[in-house]
Amino acid sequence: MNKLKMEIVKNFENKLLNRKQITAKLTVEGATLSRADAKANIAKALKVEEDLIIIKEIKSTFGSTEVVVEANVYDSKENLEKNARPHLIKRNNPASTDAEEQ
Repeated sequence: MNKLKMEIVKNFENKLLNRKQITAKLTVEGATLSRADAKANIAKALKVEEDLIIIKEIKSTFGSTEVVVEANVYDSKENLEKNARPHLIKRNNPASTDAEEQ
């Protein structure tokens, strides 16, 4: 994993969808940030399980070390499956989709 600094810019609790909508700014040294690294850092900062996090978007600009990550943190696996978009669930769990395709 790369050396990272993270700052949570926005933490909105969406009670209707039983989730927190997070915007975090990460400063990355080294290689490009992966979804797995972003997920691990957000989980560590918020003290939640990685399975409850859906990374919506990772934005970076050319030549910059700052990355903005938008993520949803659900309060349970059931709420994640009920409220998250199916393509985002698939994108955030590549290991499970590989197993299903075989």
